[in-house]
Amino acid sequence: MSTDTLWHRMLSSKQALGLLLLSLLLTVVCIVGLKDLGLASDYKIFFDEKDTDLQTLERMDASYTATDNVFIMIKPQQGQIYNLETLALIYELTDRLWQVPFSSRVDSLTNYPFSWAQGDDIEIEELLYEREQLDLARVNFIKRAAAGERDLLDSLVSRDGLYAAINVTTLLPGENHKAEILAIMQAVEADIAEFELRYPQHTFYVTGIVPMNGAFFEAAKKDFTTLIPLMIVFVLVAAAVILGSAQAALSILAVLLLSLLAALGLAGWLAINLSAPSVSAPIIMF
Repeated sequence: MSTDTLWHRMLSSKQALGLLLLSLLLTVVCIVGLKDLGLASDYKIFFDEKDTDLQTLERMDASYTATDNVFIMIKPQQGQIYNLETLALIYELTDRLWQVPFSSRVDSLTNYPFSWAQGDDIEIEELLYEREQLDLARVNFIKRAAAGERDLLDSLVSRDGLYAAINVTTLLPGENHKAEILAIMQAVEADIAEFELRYPQHTFYVTGIVPMNGAFFEAAKKDFTTLIPLMIVFVLVAAAVILGSAQAALSILAVLLLSLLAALGLAGWLAINLSAPSVSAPIIMF
């Protein structure tokens, strides 16, 4: 082998080593951005900042107030809601939900302000102001009163009397949206779990803006902690079978992991949060 050939090979090796070290350095710098990577828990991430509908909503929120809510629907397994047990449930759960973090208002059938005329006076009172008022006469009174209230029917009570609902309006400080959403959902889920045990003859359903935002976060978190590890295992096994070499499979896995971590870290540097749909990006990278 000539001296020139050997010299060129040495230069090529040094260039390759330098390129490798530079690539590793850039990869490490990108990976550091993982500390700033987060999971989005706000439905607004699905809209562009210039979206006219989103801008209209934000102007309304700024002028008035945000209306993030938790909507809990209750259905007795037998008959209508107009019975002693179901109305007691609604009354007690309404009272409990005032303790949910950041709650500003709780509306339900039992605390609905019912008004009526008595001579020259107008009386206004909640349909069930005290738990001790609840008896068969009060149940019949609530049923008659609810039938004539447009703000109740198809809102907090179904027309057929099979469903009732409690709506919790929340005011989020906005300092840590994810933590605030999770705090609300943890409190609501704990209350629902307790009342399911106390009132087993009733079914509970939960929806609303706050649960929707919480579901986005939980779905993204679940996919991130389950699908990605499964994909790593699949790639490792498939590469080992196809190449017939565990060493080659590990080398491929190392390259893929570094690429994945660098991409996620770069997203962190750019303040790009993962959401339920975009959390599948690492799987696509693999």
